Amino acid sequence: MSKKKTEIDALRINETTRITGDRNQWIVQLRSGKGWSARSFVASNKRILTRVLDELGRVPDAAGIAALDALPFTHRQWGEENL
Repeated sequence: MSKKKTEIDALRINETTRITGDRNQWIVQLRSGKGWSARSFVASNKRILTRVLDELGRVPDAAGIAALDALPFTHRQWGEENL
């Protein structure tokens, strides 16, 4: 029996922004010095996640748009598929 993951590999949104997630929420992380720091937590849906990115002034590049497009609409759906 395979062990379920507890968090995802990061989805790159642009050079200074990425999204990770755990069983409770997606986590928007911003590059901070040499590392990453959590800035926002979204447990609802992709529309809110993209709104948070917009409010933070984080514009996805082409790869980031593709990564966001690939996410299911809700965090719950994502968790069922990935955790």
